Amino acid sequence: MKMNSEITIKLSEETALIYQNISETEKQKIQLKISEIITQELNSRLSLDVKTPNETTILAMKDTEQKIGKTFNSVDDLLQDLHN
Repeated sequence: MKMNSEITIKLSEETALIYQNISETEKQKIQLKISEIITQELNSRLSLDVKTPNETTILAMKDTEQKIGKTFNSVDDLLQDLHN
């Protein structure tokens, strides 16, 4: 068990170093791939049809979290903006 723990720690340290030196876009691609792997595993184990958001959707969700973009007080305001 000790050997497995040492490998895990070493892998975690190496991963952290690599992660620090890559661009945000590369980080997002890694996160998307990890999400896809987890989704595939969940689907196979739980017989669920879990959908993984695509890269555009993930970026839009991050914009929302960071409060980037327009906000509207009502659906009518949103629709009016769409038509202008």
